[in-house]
Amino acid sequence: MQSGDQPRQDAHKPKVEGDTPSQLPSTEIVHTNITLANNYRLELSKTMLALSAALFAFTTSFPPALMRIDYPMILACSWVALAISTIGGLLNLYGWEKFYISYRDYHRDYGCGKAYRKWITRGRRVAHFAQMLGLIVGISVLAAFVFVNRTNVKLAEAKETKSTTDNVSVVEVLK
Repeated sequence: MQSGDQPRQDAHKPKVEGDTPSQLPSTEIVHTNITLANNYRLELSKTMLALSAALFAFTTSFPPALMRIDYPMILACSWVALAISTIGGLLNLYGWEKFYISYRDYHRDYGCGKAYRKWITRGRRVAHFAQMLGLIVGISVLAAFVFVNRTNVKLAEAKETKSTTDNVSVVEVLK
């Protein structure tokens, strides 16, 4: 065996506690991983909730900018899906609140607390699924609506006038 093929002496030494599969991770590493996972989950839920609410609000305000609306049921389907996503997101966050507070409420009765958290987790997962599916369907159907109605956008009419003071052309937008 050549010297380049032999493993280094320090190759088997763990760099950090809990770094090798044979070692159990330290409590600090587990808590850090749980904290990161919870922060990611919370940010994902908040981002999806903000997107669904913003898209719903935005799409309710732009129909006046359309000369005509082709297939209005597509827009209605998008609104329903975005509303489901918003409600699912709110229920998901509420479920997490109930999940965490159950440790305080059931600290003396571990069996009841575990059963309650199992029930909450089931509902929270359904709400999270509704949030994700509603957002995906809502965005997809909204994209189809925009595609179908892309030629129906009413552009502002421009009128050019001359300024009497400095001979500069000014464009006024008429509604």
